[in-house]
Amino acid sequence: MQTDKATRIAGTVATVLSLSMVLIGLPSQMYENWQKHQAGMSIFLAITAFVLYSAWSIYAILKKDRYLIIAQGTGAIVAFALLVQTIYYMVTNR
Repeated sequence: MQTDKATRIAGTVATVLSLSMVLIGLPSQMYENWQKHQAGMSIFLAITAFVLYSAWSIYAILKKDRYLIIAQGTGAIVAFALLVQTIYYMVTNR
């Protein structure tokens, strides 16, 4: 019983911390890119973030781990938006 409670607490803390990165860190980069009208990070980093969050999301779905699904799924969505923005600014030479 104690292990289940500890697992829920650890899962909740990890999810909150992951979401803070995804919902604060990545959008702040997107906002900075938008303000400067240019890609502020390398395309390689944007692709890596998207692939990483997507892989973890697939793993979470297969394992049926709601903590990972929430955190990594959100990360995949935000990383995809960052990737699209980075490509847009690269193509438009801004």
